[in-house]
Amino acid sequence: MKRIFRSFHPILVLILLLIHGGCKEEFVQGRRLYEGNCAGCHMHDGTGLADITPPLYESDYLKANIMQLPCIIRYGLFDTILVNRIIFTDFMLGYPKLTDAEVSNICNYIAYRFLQDPTPSFSPRMVKALTDSCRAHQHHPSMPLLRDSVRMFQSI
Repeated sequence: MKRIFRSFHPILVLILLLIHGGCKEEFVQGRRLYEGNCAGCHMHDGTGLADITPPLYESDYLKANIMQLPCIIRYGLFDTILVNRIIFTDFMLGYPKLTDAEVSNICNYIAYRFLQDPTPSFSPRMVKALTDSCRAHQHHPSMPLLRDSVRMFQSI
């Protein structure tokens, strides 16, 4: 019996290390995408940037509007919003080149990391449906506003 245990012992240790190491960090893809696309403004810890960029961490606005998150990521946000009793007037450009799977990963990471929602549920199919819906119903920011802003900055 001891002989069998000794021969399987290294394998058992390896399996336990792999299982523990695999569970160590969740939402790796979402974290990497967040850090590459969002953290520059919203910070790595989701606290935002003073009164310029709203926080994602424990954001009352985000909690109340979680189903709009894919549309905000894809199309941006060009509206004044109230987040945790602070008014934010700066706009956010969207990331239209991100795939539905990438937007899904970012949404799930944000929900898990900053809203402490243990059961993120944005699938790529759901992201596509939500972003198609907000585009079709024009619930995303008005593109003329963006074009006018770009023209204004180009003329300076």
